[in-house]
Amino acid sequence: MPPRSERLRERRQVEPLKHLSLLRDLMVEQEEFFARWRKIKPFLINQEPVPEKERVQSPQERAVFDDPTKCILCGSCYSACPILDGKNTAFIGPAAIAQAARFLFDSRDRGLGERLPVLDHPDGVWACENHFQCTRVCPRGIKVTKNINLTKRRVTKAREQGET
Repeated sequence: MPPRSERLRERRQVEPLKHLSLLRDLMVEQEEFFARWRKIKPFLINQEPVPEKERVQSPQERAVFDDPTKCILCGSCYSACPILDGKNTAFIGPAAIAQAARFLFDSRDRGLGERLPVLDHPDGVWACENHFQCTRVCPRGIKVTKNINLTKRRVTKAREQGET
């Protein structure tokens, strides 16, 4: 890391999030971002009866998907994604896939089949080319690219096991 004096001299540029319509100044219309995020059904899907009071989960099971739970839906990863720069403007985006990972790896969730059509699509996980820009800009330190790649593996496994 450069010395503090050099870091202070770095020029910072504040601009609106990319890939979203500008409303005014730094304010952007986020409906498209949230529409893509909602496509992956960002909630626990489980039709099984709840045993006693809750669906119990061990700390080890929780740790598997802990990283993407830190997401604050700021849109930084979406804005930084080079795929959305023109290669594939229909790409669902890194935030949506990280949120899908949060549920795909939750031992209580049973929604893989409902999420697969969106994830296993040319505009889903397969559009990501691992540029790591999403991970680099995340203010919460989420390993977004890692979660995308884990999701790709889970989708591939689902295909192999005939879960699609």
